[in-house]
Amino acid sequence: MLEPRTVDLNESLAGIEKMLRRLLGEDVALTMRLADALWAVRVDPGQIEQVLMNLAVNARDAMPRRPPAARRPRLRGWSPRRRCPRRPPGRLPD
Repeated sequence: MLEPRTVDLNESLAGIEKMLRRLLGEDVALTMRLADALWAVRVDPGQIEQVLMNLAVNARDAMPRRPPAARRPRLRGWSPRRRCPRRPPGRLPD
C-alpha cells in the first residue's frame, strides 16, 4: 500500500547513493549532482527510491560495453511467401 508523504528528493538520492554504487558496479562512475533549490514532492518514499534505482540500472544497461559485445541476432519479418516446414509463422532471428 502506498503511503505518500512530503519528501526532499536530494535526501532520497543521498540516502540511496551507497546502494546505487553497489547496484551499478565498479565499472560505472556515479556522480551525484543535487539541485540547490529543489521543491519537496509528495510521494511514497519507497516507490520513488525504486524509480530512481530503475532509472540508474536502465542507464547502466544502455551504456556501451568495452570490448564490444558479440554480435546480437536481429529479427527479420516472416512472410507467408517464405515457407519453412519446421518453424511456425512469426518473427525469426537471423
